[in-house]
Amino acid sequence: MKRLVLVLLTLVTVLTLSCTSPSPANPEPEPVPLAPTPAPSPTPAPNTPSRPSGPSSGVVETSYTYSTSATDPDDDQVKYIFDWGDGTSSETGYVISGANARESHSWSSPGTYNVKAKVVDRDGGSSGWSSSWAVTIVVKTFTLSTSVIPYGSGNITPISGKYEAGTKVPLTAEPSLGYKFSHWSGDISATSRTITIAMDSNKNVTAHFVEIPPKPVVTYTLKVSIMPARGGMVTLSPEGGTYTSGTKVTVTVELAGGYRFVEWSGDIRGTNPVVTIIMDSDKSVTANFVTIGW
Repeated sequence: MKRLVLVLLTLVTVLTLSCTSPSPANPEPEPVPLAPTPAPSPTPAPNTPSRPSGPSSGVVETSYTYSTSATDPDDDQVKYIFDWGDGTSSETGYVISGANARESHSWSSPGTYNVKAKVVDRDGGSSGWSSSWAVTIVVKTFTLSTSVIPYGSGNITPISGKYEAGTKVPLTAEPSLGYKFSHWSGDISATSRTITIAMDSNKNVTAHFVEIPPKPVVTYTLKVSIMPARGGMVTLSPEGGTYTSGTKVTVTVELAGGYRFVEWSGDIRGTNPVVTIIMDSDKSVTANFVTIGW
């Protein structure tokens, strides 16, 4: 009986405790797992620009302009970078997609350079390099043109031609026979026959010559007398009696019958029947004869 009572008391206690235990008013819901956030789609890069167009040749230290264009798939603004093939590059500001871009450049040394371009958009996307455009650069040259006045009066050495910029060209004026140098005109003014001209631009120079007036012809007269008149003859070589200054005249005695030559008198002295006289003034000579037996 006591054992039954203990069992019943135990059951009552358990039931009482179960009924009086408080239950949570707002039970917490179980957590719901979140879906992963998708990664943003990559921005498409701009299209490769066209090959740059512009001059294919030029001279050093001269600026030339080249152009190209490209589009961006998102119509973003783009800027162009030009590689000039000499270790340098330059870039434009941002322009709208598809706009034509222009950039200028000069080269300091002769050679052949490959110009190319690429595009970068506002999002940092970059295209590949375009195909290249070959540009050949040479040293700048200038033309020297020479002339002579009057025509045929002389010549200039060296003659007209092309020279690299900065070259110093010596010029000499050579007169023709019968002329003398007067002066230079054009891009240089001087009176010396030899000058030097710096080729820093195209040059035109003229050498002026003047005719040398002919020297007046000076003549002298050779007068020959015979004493006595029947004593003989005198011949002159060359003949004439009037001679240009400096002429050498051979004077020869020819005897007449019954006479012999004695001597010369006047501007010739001596007993030689053949003499030479230089005509540097008017001359007068006498051939003196005597009859044979004297």
